[in-house]
Amino acid sequence: MVIYMFLNSLAIKCIKKYQQNKAVIGTGRCKHYPSCSNYAIGCYEKFNFIKASFLTLFRIIRCNPFTRKMYDPVPLTRKEKLALKEEQKSLESFNPYLLNEFKNHPLMQVQDFITYIYEATFGSYYLKENNLSFDDFSKQLKQSNNINELISDEYIKIYTTNEYTTLYDSVKTLEMSDTQIQLFNERLYLFKKLVKKKLLPFNYKQTYNDINNYLSHGITYLGHSNIYINNYTTDYIVVRNNLKKHIQ
Repeated sequence: MVIYMFLNSLAIKCIKKYQQNKAVIGTGRCKHYPSCSNYAIGCYEKFNFIKASFLTLFRIIRCNPFTRKMYDPVPLTRKEKLALKEEQKSLESFNPYLLNEFKNHPLMQVQDFITYIYEATFGSYYLKENNLSFDDFSKQLKQSNNINELISDEYIKIYTTNEYTTLYDSVKTLEMSDTQIQLFNERLYLFKKLVKKKLLPFNYKQTYNDINNYLSHGITYLGHSNIYINNYTTDYIVVRNNLKKHIQ
């Protein structure tokens, strides 16, 4: 075990040294996201030296001119898989959320669904911009007469037009754990299934390509489409459901 830890630590140091000198070496860019070097670091941080080396080698083989650019994350550990099973319980109740969101916003585009699923999984996009205290934030929400909408089992959307719209970062910084990322991907898959079943009015092939293109550039906040912005309000914040209970 000690030897594995030493070898893993050594491997990570070597990879980080490579990353620092990558521009000098002049190697090309990786085909997938995350990059092969970041993928390797993730493997050595999570698995023993032998398994991490095998996964890294297999990833490098997959990163070639003949493969399609794609999102290819580090595999989950057994502990993370168990945690994911708990998260997946909410998947069964997520389809109604997707359909209800479209019912309330029938002009939504694929971009808006990706944004919605992002917010329903990770929360608000706004991060580390202000220093509003939790108590002040809670007090402001208590005093306002906001319309609230449950967008997943974990998160609630609070419509607001006041100055606190972009201050949620001061309450809780966005955390993207591996299990959350996996849950996000599972929810995107549910969305694609609804499109394939024609329960949502999008072209399946185009939807598949749009989502794959989005994931290949990393999981980031897209924001709403111009059609959505021109027809619906975007003055809202997304907070954890337990925060709303605290406020009440």
